[in-house]
Amino acid sequence: MRYLRTLGVGVFCLLTACQSSPAAPPVSPSTARGATQSEAKPIAPAAPAPASPTQATAPAASSAHPPAAVPFLHDDFDGALAQAKTEQKLLFVDAWAEWCHTCKSMQAFVFTEPVLAPLADRVLFLALDTDKPENAPFLEQYEVSVWPSFFAIDPGSKRLIGYWPGSASLAELRDFVQQSLDAQEAMGQARLDPKSPVALLIQAKTSQTQGDATRAAALYEQALARAPADWPRRSEALHGRLWSLAQSRQIAACNRFGERHLSQVTGSSLPAFFASIFLSCLEHEPNRQRRAQLREQVIERLSQLLASPEATMSADDREDTWRILSDAYLAAGKRAEAHQARLERLKVLEAAADAAKTPQAKATFDAARADTYLALGRGDAAVQMLQARMQELPDSYEPAGRLASVQERLGRNEAALATLDVAIARAYGPRRLRYLAQRARLLEKLGRRSEQIETLRAEVAGYESQPGGHANAVQAGDAQARLAKALAAQGSPSSSP
Repeated sequence: MRYLRTLGVGVFCLLTACQSSPAAPPVSPSTARGATQSEAKPIAPAAPAPASPTQATAPAASSAHPPAAVPFLHDDFDGALAQAKTEQKLLFVDAWAEWCHTCKSMQAFVFTEPVLAPLADRVLFLALDTDKPENAPFLEQYEVSVWPSFFAIDPGSKRLIGYWPGSASLAELRDFVQQSLDAQEAMGQARLDPKSPVALLIQAKTSQTQGDATRAAALYEQALARAPADWPRRSEALHGRLWSLAQSRQIAACNRFGERHLSQVTGSSLPAFFASIFLSCLEHEPNRQRRAQLREQVIERLSQLLASPEATMSADDREDTWRILSDAYLAAGKRAEAHQARLERLKVLEAAADAAKTPQAKATFDAARADTYLALGRGDAAVQMLQARMQELPDSYEPAGRLASVQERLGRNEAALATLDVAIARAYGPRRLRYLAQRARLLEKLGRRSEQIETLRAEVAGYESQPGGHANAVQAGDAQARLAKALAAQGSPSSSP
């Protein structure tokens, strides 16, 4: 599901469970799947730790993925635009990341469906690993704050025709692509009224991908006001408006809208996504009684979704719905119910992993399994699972990065540091910088101040060298502040590296 532990709004990105703050409420669920992110017999690392993990390394090859039913181009936006224009096709972009387990779920269980094959006649498919430097220019034009994010782009004008953040069922994906094709055709023939619900929806999604959530919220509202009650894209627009209200921190409006439309959103994944965004806004509701009452309504809605799940609801979506429900129970102080929801989540995850045919497919569920094992006090099971995955996927940084985080949460800092060095050696782009920040934190805990400062210097230098689409002033400033603090603690002047 779309672990909205997203960026930019304070939420999803898998093992990066997005952080939220009173000033910046999370905007959607997330797993990083978000996106958001014991002790068994030690297993030797799949690759030796680098002599100097703070040194930049060339991007490692990502782990293999199951063959898609449609041919995908990879990591060449400009080339794909030119080819799509020549072939007069719509350009579909899958913006994904190696650490994103929902991305891998889509690749393993949706894009492999043969029923998608006919779409290749009218659509060119492109996959962009958003952490790779060569894909930073794309991120300057189209904001990605949820992983995966799917874009439908007219190659001639580069106009955004459609945008779908997070996971999608097979039916939802087909509908999204077909509706984008219909909108592209109508625009090309000048038949699309700019004030029609579809045109307004496209404008809303464009504003959202450009980082203007306030304008997006207003455009979603206009689209809904002009659309008939049975509009096929109503749930998509309802979700978009709630999300943009949360992104723009219009908390009161978010809570009013969430209450009004909670039961109206349909589909295999959107209802739970909607509920998750609503819950994040509710955490900032000043009236405690109203907050509690509305939270109970969300709990009831999620329970209904799980009691009678849509036939197209994937294991990924079901397990994340259980996660959202357990979080809602915890917020309500219902610890026993939260524990039972976690057990149900684990049942879904373990059954799905057992049924998966390849290590790559099994890894789709690793993040959620590790999170659930830890929540249930079974940290050793999480460690053992991820150690095995490191051996099975020796080219991927993800198992090592996740294992290091699990080990840190268990207080096994020396083991976490050794594992993290393996992840750093394989990682690239923004993900590598996050690992460097984690390494500095571990070194501080271990009292290894000079190594901490060396690592922080490498992190700061990494942010300074990031290409435009990867630049992050907030995180760069945070890294600089942590370096200055470490230098001050050592008694050195806090000069720039």
